[in-house]
Amino acid sequence: MDANTKYLDARERTKRQLRQIEALLDAHAKRQAKAPTNWGYVGDVNSVVRELGEVIESMGGTEPVEEARR
Repeated sequence: MDANTKYLDARERTKRQLRQIEALLDAHAKRQAKAPTNWGYVGDVNSVVRELGEVIESMGGTEPVEEARR
């Protein structure tokens, strides 16, 4: 398999993963709505924000990791 084919395959996997993250985030929000005073949900989401910030930064994006830590 050549580099372009591997790239396109990986890109499609990434798109599927992003859709899964969106669905999981929606499900997480529903659970949080049932326990709005539980700070654990805040920690969960802030962890994801940090990790996604690192991914964005690694791809040349403009959201520095430090902004995501706030």
